[in-house]
Parts: sequence; C-alpha cells; structure tokens
Amino acid sequence: MSPVFLVSYGLLWLLVAVLFVGVFALYHHFGQVYLTSRTGRQEQGPAEGSMFQPIEATVLNGDPVVIPHANKPSLVIFTSTDCALCSRLRPGIARVADAHPEVDLYVACAGQERMVRAWASDVGDAVPVIADPRARISSRYRVGAWPFVIAIGDDGAVRGRGLVNDDDGLERAVLDAIALPLVAIASDERNVTQ
Repeated sequence: MSPVFLVSYGLLWLLVAVLFVGVFALYHHFGQVYLTSRTGRQEQGPAEGSMFQPIEATVLNGDPVVIPHANKPSLVIFTSTDCALCSRLRPGIARVADAHPEVDLYVACAGQERMVRAWASDVGDAVPVIADPRARISSRYRVGAWPFVIAIGDDGAVRGRGLVNDDDGLERAVLDAIALPLVAIASDERNVTQ
C-alpha cells in the first residue's frame, strides 16, 4: 500500500471520529436546551394534583425510608454531584429544613455513592440524602434537569414542582407543600358564600 493511501485512510477515520463526537455534542446541547425550555420544564416530574408514587430507599446512613411520610408535607429535591447549581443549593437545603420542621425534606442525589457522601456533608443530618447512582429515581419521576423539587402535600398529592435555584425557590416549594389543596380551597369558598 502506498503511503498516500495510508495517510488518507487515517485522515478519513479521524474525520469520522470528529463527526461522531460533533453529532453527540449537538444531541447533548439540544437535549439540554429542550430540558430547560418552558415545554421541557412543564413535562418534567409528576403532574400537579397527581398522587406521588412512594419511594422506598436507603439513606446514606443506612436507614430505610419511605417517601413521603403519611400525613406530613414533604419536599423531594433531585440533585446531582456534577451540577454546579446543586452544590450552591446545599446550604439552603439545610437552612430550609431547620426553618420548617413541619415539612420533611429529602434529597435524591445522582452520582457515585462516595461522591454523594462527599456532596452531602454540607447538607447536615437533618435532611436524609439518598444516593441515586444511575439516576434511576430521577428517571422514575421524569426528572432530567437538576436541581428539581417536588412539593408533596400531607395527602400525598403533588402540590408543586419545578427547577429550583436558590433558597427562595425552596421556600416557595415549602409553601406549596403546606398549602391547602385546590379542592379544599374551592369547598371553603363555597361554605363562606352560603
């Protein structure tokens, strides 16, 4: 074989490899654009008003947990060890848990367990953290962008959901979790007008 043929053959395979990486980079980019778009955000997580399907898992300290607890409002916060916003949210999670003992907070953190342990060290013991190594819990609830929160009322219904970037977002989620369901509000309004 001639050297020109070998060089051109090698360049052809190099071009195929570059195109392969480029196609997957574009796929990833447009996937992220969709997930953070209005439509993508609306389609993530369980529908508001639906019953939250309970999670049976083991927290990092080895204790089994069922989320949500019966008759108590809860927040389930989905995070990832490689998410910069999630890392900035850690102190806020601990502060909100301390400020609102009437609401159970749980974190499902995607990543390897040792990395989740390191990530959870700033959250504190008040908030149970569940390692989600292959993001199976996130996938089960159709969560593809982090940090994401689901607010669950004391009746087990989803009261709110969405991306959360700061303490104010967590506070709004707490208010969603402890708010009266829309059905109860409508019946209260009818009783007042009668």
